[in-house]
Amino acid sequence: MIKVAVGWPMTEWERGIFSSALEVPIELLVPQDRGEIGRVLEDAEFAIVGLVKREHLERARRLRVVHFVGAGVDHLPLDLFRERGVILTTGKGTNARAVAELALGLILAHLRRIVEHDAILKGGGWVHFVEDSLEEELEGKTLGILGYGHIGRELARMAKCMGMRVLAMKRDPSRGPRGDADFVGGPESLDYILAQSDVLVLALPLTPETEGILGEREISMMKKGALLVNVGRGKLVDEAALKKALDEGRLSGAALDVWWRYPPKEGFPSPLGLHRHPRVIAHSHKGGWTRQSREKSLRLAAENVNRYCRGEELLNVVDLERGY
Repeated sequence: MIKVAVGWPMTEWERGIFSSALEVPIELLVPQDRGEIGRVLEDAEFAIVGLVKREHLERARRLRVVHFVGAGVDHLPLDLFRERGVILTTGKGTNARAVAELALGLILAHLRRIVEHDAILKGGGWVHFVEDSLEEELEGKTLGILGYGHIGRELARMAKCMGMRVLAMKRDPSRGPRGDADFVGGPESLDYILAQSDVLVLALPLTPETEGILGEREISMMKKGALLVNVGRGKLVDEAALKKALDEGRLSGAALDVWWRYPPKEGFPSPLGLHRHPRVIAHSHKGGWTRQSREKSLRLAAENVNRYCRGEELLNVVDLERGY
């Protein structure tokens, strides 16, 4: 019977979902509080983690598999896994609908000026029927999606239902389903998508190839008045270049669920204060944090435990060299 450790104090609801999906006998190790995480991981052969410190993983020398319940693994010590031969798997895909829904919600919040109206009315004002208060509809607009994986394809499906034209970019357009996009191109299509898009959504993983993919040059190529939505990673975008474009009104706005710094680092979430910018809708990296996606993620973690115990191929194995 293998020891499976969980890297956070599981709630009864989470434990119930995970246990109901198990098909093999295991010894489940769950910390009572965050101070016990390192000790619990030390004894495990298989670990299921969320946010976890490198020092805890360094102590866990018996680990053979680490399953991360989220999708992006740029915060995990991939070098340590490579060195020790630890297999890393993820919950990729389990939060696709949730993140796509948030991206669509952020787009609507901007175009229909929901946050702006909320602030005005709470301040005792009213929005009158004048030309300056006109809003925008989605139908007929072009949506660009950089990163056409599970999230990108789900967003494309939703956008087509809203009457949008969808242009997408992925590393290798010959692999994977085309989905509902009108166009799917490789990295060479970036400039074309930037110039065509009324709304640009970033859903890329953070890797050495994608870090800073939107710099001053790329942002200058976007349509004047375009909206940028980032549900991928903050460092996909050059923060200073984005601030400049917003200050100058080149972009009509940005809706950001992901940031450059996270607590407890000083200057979070944006050292340049973009979370306070009047053209920015700020959200605290909760795109995939829904009850439904959490349940799907826990069930997938249990399925990988089942597969490991039966000697079967694991799902969502990360290429430790590529970082996704």
